Amino acid sequence: MNPPSATFFTRFAPLILLAVGGLVYANSFSVPFIYDDFGAIVDNADIRRLWPPRWALPSSAPNAPTNSRPIVAFTLALNYALGGSSITGYRLLNIGVHILCACTLFTVARRTLQTPSLASRFGPIAPHLALACALLWLVHPLGTQCVDYTIQRSESLMALFYLLALYSAIRHIETGRPIWSVIAVLTCALGMASKEAMVTAPLLILLYDRTYAAGSFAAAWNQRKFLYIGLASTWLFLALLMSAASHGSSIGFTSDVTPLDYALNQSWIILDYLKKAVWPHPLIVDYGYPLPLTIGDVLPQLLLLATLLGFTVVALFRWPTLAFPVVWFFLILAPTSSIVPIVNEVGAERRIYLPLAGLIILAVVAGHLLLRRLRWPAWTGPVLLLILITTFGLRTAQRNAEYRDPLDLWQTAIDAVPHNPRAHTYLGLALKERGRSSEAAQRYQRALQLDPHYSEAHANLGILLAEAGQFDRAIAHFRQSLDAYPDYPEVHNNLGNALLSSGRLDLALSSFQRALELRPHYADAHSNLGILLGMQGRTDEAIDRFHRALEFDPTYARAHFNLGITYMNTAATDKAVHHFRQALRFQPDFPQARRGLEDALRQQRKP
Repeated sequence: MNPPSATFFTRFAPLILLAVGGLVYANSFSVPFIYDDFGAIVDNADIRRLWPPRWALPSSAPNAPTNSRPIVAFTLALNYALGGSSITGYRLLNIGVHILCACTLFTVARRTLQTPSLASRFGPIAPHLALACALLWLVHPLGTQCVDYTIQRSESLMALFYLLALYSAIRHIETGRPIWSVIAVLTCALGMASKEAMVTAPLLILLYDRTYAAGSFAAAWNQRKFLYIGLASTWLFLALLMSAASHGSSIGFTSDVTPLDYALNQSWIILDYLKKAVWPHPLIVDYGYPLPLTIGDVLPQLLLLATLLGFTVVALFRWPTLAFPVVWFFLILAPTSSIVPIVNEVGAERRIYLPLAGLIILAVVAGHLLLRRLRWPAWTGPVLLLILITTFGLRTAQRNAEYRDPLDLWQTAIDAVPHNPRAHTYLGLALKERGRSSEAAQRYQRALQLDPHYSEAHANLGILLAEAGQFDRAIAHFRQSLDAYPDYPEVHNNLGNALLSSGRLDLALSSFQRALELRPHYADAHSNLGILLGMQGRTDEAIDRFHRALEFDPTYARAHFNLGITYMNTAATDKAVHHFRQALRFQPDFPQARRGLEDALRQQRKP
């Protein structure tokens, strides 16, 4: 029987983790949508309805972060159904998933420390050590990206299903009950539908069985072959999800970034992750693109990394229980940090989200053994733990505050990686939001100095120029953006607007049509095409386009306004009043819609 203190920790660990997680992330609810959040959530027509489940299909947006990840898309559609684009629900779900991950990690660590191979040494204090691991992981600042950067819930959802699959496999190993094997396979499949990094889960579970239960791979297979056949079958499910090349050329071997280039970059990225596991500074929202490195550029990092990997392989056979947490780190990290190029992002803090747990478990267990060997007082461990939790918790709260202000967030990224054109571009966007357009233009120009072909910088600079009435210059930048990235529907749409404003209707028509070819559910392009058709006197076609826009986004105030104006021009004032009111319902600070409503009511002789 466990001592009372151990029973207390086992019973109340979820409440402790809930309280600590809620406290540390209490200041994150006002963190706005950033970066990929806009395409995946704010402008994503695919999540506007739970049924029909359009969210389960590949997105109409190219390389969308929800592609091949239907579980992530479902959670976004559920958030939208419950609260629209209000950030609160999205953040609450992200925090909840993070806390559930910590609770599952606690259970996995506790049961592992109570396995026959470790029980004699750790059994009575397993709940204490497991809770220490879960708390440190919960408050570690490297976890903030999966909470504060909304769309990166893909990483935390994958981690939750990864841990649940491992937990279910452990229960099957302990009890032999088939139901746990079924749950392990189902949760593994759900993880595959959340993010592709789940691919390593069957291998890690097999290695866990070999290390802590069966004693060898052959014994694990002979005793639980149906579990491993089921887990391996989830690879077929993942292959099906990825069969549409849903992430385009941003991942894989078809880009200009070779496997060697990417591997050389990962040599310093992985060591940076390891450093930040101990000293989480500086935290970076965007590491930028792979650099053109040679072996000589990163030779010290390569040698150190090779030494760590070599030690891990040796330890896996000589001291397997010690090596498993290290293998946990390298194996889960492998899909994103090996030789398979991820072209648009050389590194990301979210990639170490679950791998970090292995390092923390190793550190907690090693720290406990060291303190016991040194015969330090029993209170030393809890005090050190409290200091670490407080330190990490305060840094996490500080990082939440940085996410609340995009200016701070992107400035810290530039300070850490000054050669990253994307960081300069998004700092420019943040400056534009503050009305500092001239500074924003400077940032876009700096991005183009770093990469003259950087599509997003050309596109954003074009928007600034179009807003200033410099349509010819804007058109030139939009076209340069499309030269670098021809399948960019937003840029085709913005180019169409600039051409429309400069009176080149035929060219504008082609641009809007191309935007809709690339994204048939693009509400803004439908609405803009409707404006053009109205200018050509094709009123019925214009009305149809505005209704198409509202079909894909019923809350789109500008389309309601355009319908109101069109119906006013055709003397259908009742319909005009309805759509002006709808425009004001979804965008109360819309002065043109208010004036249109007043004019329509005046025509109806209503005060």
